[in-house]
Amino acid sequence: MKLYLGCMACIMVLVGCGGDSNSSKKISELTDEEAGNWCKSHIADFEQVAKSSCIFEGLDMDNEQKCETARSACQAEANSDTSSVECESADVSDLGNCEATVGEFENCLHQLVKYMDNITCAMISGPISATPTCYTTLSSKCPSMFGADSDTSAITVGK
Repeated sequence: MKLYLGCMACIMVLVGCGGDSNSSKKISELTDEEAGNWCKSHIADFEQVAKSSCIFEGLDMDNEQKCETARSACQAEANSDTSSVECESADVSDLGNCEATVGEFENCLHQLVKYMDNITCAMISGPISATPTCYTTLSSKCPSMFGADSDTSAITVGK
């Protein structure tokens, strides 16, 4: 089974690395202070990513009912645990030489959340449509964050 869990790890790192005033700035050019300040102003985005990604917890199950139970449990945990975002410790050196701009990332973040929100447990038995094109673009512009073996085509679910 292949899941896009790597995608979620990258999003959680990247969400804290930009800002409206830096939308054309490359992620690799941000200072730790810029990343930290933007992170603080986008806590709601972190929460949305955490809730939306809960579908992947469910898709790891072997039937739709178990999927819904796992997703609901994950969302309940995400609702209660917003203290895990540590904007003060933002460190852009962890992002490598990312050539994507803050604006590109922010746009892709919103596309990925919308994409994940459209995945349901009823889809547990088969492949899910290809991820938004922006994910492939980000993985090519920021290879150190996505890993050399990232699959950016589609999510395959089920056992």
